[in-house]
Amino acid sequence: MILRFAKLALSACSALCLSATVAAQERLELPEGEGWTHEHSGIVVPFTLAGVDRTHATAYSPDALNTGLSFDGGGEMLSVYVYRKTSGNVPIWFEQARYGIESRDIYAGAHPAGLTYSMTLPGRSEPSGLQAIYTMPEEASFKSTGLALFSLGNWYIKLRATSEKHDAAALEAWMRQALTELVLPEELGAASAVRAIQDCSEPLEFRKKAKDAPNDGAANLLSGMLGQMVLKDVDEGEPVKEPEVATEWCRDSDLGNNNRVYRPVDSRDRYLIAAGDSGVGISVGLDEAAQLLAGPGKRAKPRYSVTMHHDNRNVSYVAQDRLPSPQRVAELIQGKRVTISVSTWGEGSTIEMSPGALD
Repeated sequence: MILRFAKLALSACSALCLSATVAAQERLELPEGEGWTHEHSGIVVPFTLAGVDRTHATAYSPDALNTGLSFDGGGEMLSVYVYRKTSGNVPIWFEQARYGIESRDIYAGAHPAGLTYSMTLPGRSEPSGLQAIYTMPEEASFKSTGLALFSLGNWYIKLRATSEKHDAAALEAWMRQALTELVLPEELGAASAVRAIQDCSEPLEFRKKAKDAPNDGAANLLSGMLGQMVLKDVDEGEPVKEPEVATEWCRDSDLGNNNRVYRPVDSRDRYLIAAGDSGVGISVGLDEAAQLLAGPGKRAKPRYSVTMHHDNRNVSYVAQDRLPSPQRVAELIQGKRVTISVSTWGEGSTIEMSPGALD
């Protein structure tokens, strides 16, 4: 029997993924009249943005790993979010943010004023982000709303705009003004060749249910350390001006409640579940650590890893003997079947192994 994503994972993964993205929110007390500088990237958001003063700021994660700034006045609202890049790419997280607009009651009836399109940042030469503008029905409280998302260095930056008086064209110009007023350090490399994500030609199929692979303590440890090293090396390395060359992904399946499955185009052995719209992703695919341990020219036994990427740590779950479905992934995470949790941020490294994971 063939099992498909949409049928298999809807209820289990929706509850799972939404709970995975719930983060403690803390109000930030920022000096009145002063702009905010993101300490890790150098990005500066002024106190007054496109004519509207900042009203409040929120930390969704400690140490400025996910921060939101709100500007509200006279029926005009802007929001700027800066959050760490740990999984996926601009098209994936743009798609997730777009759903956040189209599914909210406050924007009921919003429809795109045109196609989603690539945008070029002020002072840059290549498209490095995506933007969409929406118009509202006559009975709505707002006249238009819009979204722009791009990446610089190791960070995603999202701009949201909503207006009671601007039509779509005026809102687009207003958003452009806001982008121009942000200070975006030139030394931060931007994504390149960014374009809206497309549906995969065919969704993945699962003919048999995955089961636990034989425990391999060395592979568990190496897999966690490899994921830690990749993110830490990126964050601690020197900033580069060359644009990032991103993997091209396609949209495989919708799991409901803003949880979706994406996979690299032409690939059927791995995928990413994007949970919400703040960068939390669950990567599923062949375990590279097992292959490394097998040695050159040797083929390791099938082993697939499941890793949730938070903004400051990676959490890996029991490896599987074949590519697991999202329902199987949900079972592992809901059952708290963790093998290793490794920090990917800050000085020092913490690695927590579950009992038996090294056996």
